[in-house]
Amino acid sequence: MKKRIFICAVLMASALCLAACDQATPDPSSSPAGQSSEDSVQNDEYIPEKDADGNTIEVVEVTDAQGEVVKDDSGNPVTELNIVDDKGAVITDASGNKAKPNIPAKPSKSSASPSPANNGSNGNNGSNGNNGSSGNSNDNSAQPVKQSNELVAFLWYGDSKPVGGKAKFECITSDTDILEITFKIKDGAKNGKYEVKYYEDSDRASSFCDDSDDIKSIDVTYVPGVIGVNETVSDNAVPTSGLVFAMTSADGKPGDTVTIKCSLKNVTTPVAAFNSYLSYDTSALEPVSVKNIGFIENSGNFTSNVK
Repeated sequence: MKKRIFICAVLMASALCLAACDQATPDPSSSPAGQSSEDSVQNDEYIPEKDADGNTIEVVEVTDAQGEVVKDDSGNPVTELNIVDDKGAVITDASGNKAKPNIPAKPSKSSASPSPANNGSNGNNGSNGNNGSSGNSNDNSAQPVKQSNELVAFLWYGDSKPVGGKAKFECITSDTDILEITFKIKDGAKNGKYEVKYYEDSDRASSFCDDSDDIKSIDVTYVPGVIGVNETVSDNAVPTSGLVFAMTSADGKPGDTVTIKCSLKNVTTPVAAFNSYLSYDTSALEPVSVKNIGFIENSGNFTSNVK
């Protein structure tokens, strides 16, 4: 649980790294000392030299309207991330604001594929040992062999605005679709059923966060989707209580592209941010696109390692 809450804290601050981000707060020019900016950098946050687009990442200290360095509650300077061109000039967007770096997921310490013995061991947010299969009564089974550094990864955090000196997020408060993930069934893929399911290792963990002052983790059950190659498949059963990340199923033949939809079900606690990692069988499937839909299509900030 400590690991989850740490990830939530990181998830809701920079919202730049697919692996984790921390809580956003008002613009540093209007924030008193001790309050960090939306893009403030945690000391242990993964910051590569270049972002996913090849831009150089620069860590700079945040200053207030008087030019003084903003410090956190421990007296340490608050920093933020800029991207700069080959001449060292800060890159801006079309509106003239500092562009945000597209930080890739932290490289895995090991390139080994998930062990078949461990498939199915990451469940209720990686903690209940059934890989989100609670209530799954359909005969959809497969063994994903996706390497941990090639997973489908994505991150969303809600729009925020200062309320009473604190950043408050526009949260997901009811059931909603969130993603459409399109795969190509590889030429030569063997007939069978292939799961798209939750994945976690020592470097990556998924988190769903609420909007409380102390940023609490929300338990979630993952219901895997199944892609059938020359086989008909059906959606897995979805539990009727507790937050659920549910994936639909699809079928096709080698050379086809198929799309599965991801939804949040049984939403009772407002969801301010989340990040997740999904595994799939690389021998049969190739991700083509990840599209944010439903509530997160027009609200907040979304990024994925699959465009």
